[in-house]
Parts: sequence; structure tokens; C-alpha cells
Amino acid sequence: KNAVGATGLFLMIITILVPIIKIAVLIFGFKLISAILEPIADSRISSFLFSVSKALTMLVACILGVAFMYFLTVGLVMVTCNVL
Repeated sequence: KNAVGATGLFLMIITILVPIIKIAVLIFGFKLISAILEPIADSRISSFLFSVSKALTMLVACILGVAFMYFLTVGLVMVTCNVL
């Protein structure tokens, strides 16, 4: 029973990490493009791309918060049902 619960929690962590990594790569890309375009293009374009990266950072924070609450809820259900 313990191995099944631990495996389930591990799979949940892996499932949550994949979108987080993808969004983190997008954040880095937007910040990099913003830094490259700052001396070349209009400042509004650079500030827009930086704002998009900040919005994606907030999205990552929300996803991590919800994932933590989901992880905690599933863990409590497992402990309550004596699965973990």
C-alpha cells in the first residue's frame, strides 16, 4: 500500500513539473528577446515582452500553489484511508 501511494504522489509531481519547465523556458525566452530588442526596437515592444514574462511568472506561481494544495489534499486522503 505504501508503494502505491508513494508512486502516485511521485507521478503527480512529474506531471506538474512538465508544464512548469515549459513555461519557465518561455519566460526565459521572452526576457532574452526583450533584452536583445531593447537597443534595436521601440521601448514599448521591449516593455511589452517583459510584461508578458512577468505575467507568465505569476502563472507559474498560481500553478505551484494549486499543485501544492492538490498534493496536500491527496496526501491527506491517503493517510486517512491508510493507503500511504
